[in-house]
Amino acid sequence: MDGWTAGEVIKDRIDTEQVMELYGYRTKHGFMNCPFHGDHNASLKVYKGRKGWHCFGCGKGGSVIDFVMEHEGCRYYEAVKAIDSHFKLGLTEPGDPLAETDRRAFRRNLDRLAGNLIEQTEIITEMINLDLDGMADRMSAIASKDKSVLTADEYIEMLRLKSEMEYLEYKIDRCREIREEVRQWRSQKLMDQAKARSA
Repeated sequence: MDGWTAGEVIKDRIDTEQVMELYGYRTKHGFMNCPFHGDHNASLKVYKGRKGWHCFGCGKGGSVIDFVMEHEGCRYYEAVKAIDSHFKLGLTEPGDPLAETDRRAFRRNLDRLAGNLIEQTEIITEMINLDLDGMADRMSAIASKDKSVLTADEYIEMLRLKSEMEYLEYKIDRCREIREEVRQWRSQKLMDQAKARSA
């Protein structure tokens, strides 16, 4: 069954309250706090039966599928599969080619993001190093003076520069750690793919 048809069956069979309870939400007189905008006034109305939900605070609303999409940050078909799987409706097939296409696209995008993250941390590191060089030059210029002629402002500036340099060095270390974590993740992913191909 295609995703749209399965979705229509879900809307016809699954009560809104069932999906809310799946996430641990309880209503009081049909209202609850909206999980999508930090609500403290119970602005979200859950309509009885299969009529959906609507938040009068942020304006979001729709069917049970819309709620799962919003809650999980996923696409329509992924929400349909999640509901189908939980309620054991048997509407979607596990080997659906559309789902596999989505997974491959997601993996490609994830790999691209990983590459961008490595590149961005390298750029940030270069910029921080330039800042550190400028601060080190200023520190040297002040430190080269005779301590007896240092002004209070220069002494304070040295303390500030020292503190800022320590913080920037911490940021460089953190960028280095992030790059290493991403590289290890990519390496593990390639190994897993190679194992899957050889199996």
